Amino acid sequence: MDDDFDGHSNLDEYLVGTDPHDAASVPAAVTYSRPVQGESNVPVDKVLVLGLSRPLPVGAVAPDFLLKRSSDGQVVTGSSQILHGRQLVAFVPDSPLDVNTIYEWEVAPDPANDFLVAPFGPQIFETSANSTAVSKPEVLEALPGPDYINVSAAAVVSTYWSEPLDAATVSSSTFTVYDDQQNVVPATVTYDPYWYRVDVTPVAAMTLGKAYEVVVETGVNNLRGEHMAAEHRWSFKTVDPPLVPPLTGPYVTSTYPVNRYVNVSPQLTVKLTWSEAMDASTLTSANVKLITGWTGQTVPAVLSYNSLLNRLDIIPLAPLVEDTAYIVRVSSEVKSLAGANFEQSGDWELHFRTKAASQGTGGSTGGGTVGGDGSGGQPGNPPGSGNPGPGDRAVVVAVVAVVAVVEAAVLAAIRIPVARGIPSRVMSTR
Repeated sequence: MDDDFDGHSNLDEYLVGTDPHDAASVPAAVTYSRPVQGESNVPVDKVLVLGLSRPLPVGAVAPDFLLKRSSDGQVVTGSSQILHGRQLVAFVPDSPLDVNTIYEWEVAPDPANDFLVAPFGPQIFETSANSTAVSKPEVLEALPGPDYINVSAAAVVSTYWSEPLDAATVSSSTFTVYDDQQNVVPATVTYDPYWYRVDVTPVAAMTLGKAYEVVVETGVNNLRGEHMAAEHRWSFKTVDPPLVPPLTGPYVTSTYPVNRYVNVSPQLTVKLTWSEAMDASTLTSANVKLITGWTGQTVPAVLSYNSLLNRLDIIPLAPLVEDTAYIVRVSSEVKSLAGANFEQSGDWELHFRTKAASQGTGGSTGGGTVGGDGSGGQPGNPPGSGNPGPGDRAVVVAVVAVVAVVEAAVLAAIRIPVARGIPSRVMSTR
């Protein structure tokens, strides 16, 4: 019988200590456990953890964990505690568990101590055969991750951990962000024990277009007092500042693919749309180059200028190499039809990377505005195999006039210039 229709029977609520006639009085539930049901190879010094659906009331007392060997019912003694935030409870055995042994554990509600949680277990796990295995805290994931680019200047640096941490060891002395001059970035450090997550929030926005390094010191401990085996450090780069269009002269308003895009199809045509009509005689292979980012080798291509759309198409003579970085470089010698030089920060560059062979069809997004924030994937290997395609023919320029009203509307000039930079290693975000 469930008088208050809250999904818990009157008997269950009576045992837990909540009101079976009040739908707002509902037992907390266990949302996750560590170790999980049936887990094997568990370290012998494992701390048992339960995550709850909501924080326990202030004044609640940590429950008694019943942990015993399955073979003979021998109870394991230890201490339980409610962790910071009151949404996580942990049990620390007094001594290491036996190796290669199956254990059962469960937790019962304790209304007298305000532990109003639905019964948990019994669940089982098996310990590791290694008696010297020591559970040390380690970073499982960091965001932004190693070598990320185009990171927001307002980003929060987060690390996710393998186990609960001793909150007293999580501070600005163990978590530090440095700028490219090795100055400490003032930041606040907070710990969320429910997710095993530490957040480092810079007090002020980071500088655009700069590299930052994050260092986590070995002073970070788990609940047993075991510290990290080694410090953890990685770097990322904030998004480049937007370029201001020149007061005079032509500039690039949009590109296909967008700047820094990855997972681009090797069979693509690069498209650059300009702010005004261009002098096609200056759009030559000497002034506009598609090069391999890792070697600087020029890729043979046809340059085709559409005077109605103010768009230059760069058409490689053969498919590009998979999983490889490429750069389109435009010289300031390029001129508009009115004779003004292209002065968008000197030699202008567009960066992208082709998809890996295992990534399916992939391909770039539709021609959005330039300076996009796409980042991801491992850097490609330098090319060195495969056929070069039709050969070493000189790049030619073909002036094409095509009436394309619909396409002209879609690719209407967007006055945002492309970010300029050097080849960068990029990794996928999650």
